[in-house]
Amino acid sequence: MIFIVGSLFLSSAAFFIIGLANNSGAPPAVEPLTAFVLEKALSEESEKFYVGNGFTIMRVYYSGDNGTLSNYVSGLPDAMATVSGQKQLIVEKIPANETYVTVESLNGKDVVNGTDAQKISDALCDKLMLKPSVCLFRNFTASS
Repeated sequence: MIFIVGSLFLSSAAFFIIGLANNSGAPPAVEPLTAFVLEKALSEESEKFYVGNGFTIMRVYYSGDNGTLSNYVSGLPDAMATVSGQKQLIVEKIPANETYVTVESLNGKDVVNGTDAQKISDALCDKLMLKPSVCLFRNFTASS
């Protein structure tokens, strides 16, 4: 009887220790956000985490030297901040064979082909969780 109880106890203890050492059940690590404009893509797990917490991810796929586009999108996290000044946009600049932009949030995903600033701004205004004053003003003038 003592042998059976001892065996169960030791096997449970071994299972617990192996589980701690293996760490296979640990959640994936989220990359800390060091800036709102990145020269790379975040991991899929990190993107899901940030989108799930109300951020919007804008991926800018570009080919060649796109200095004008790069300067424009670098200013968007500040321009698209909430009315209270909180940044809600993460920009990822990713080299690619063609130039296009994707915007993804809890409000869905949008793809903008090319570099038209108005189309990019419209996609952001549509997908951002909290509308910045730029979008609110645009909606106000459009309805007038």
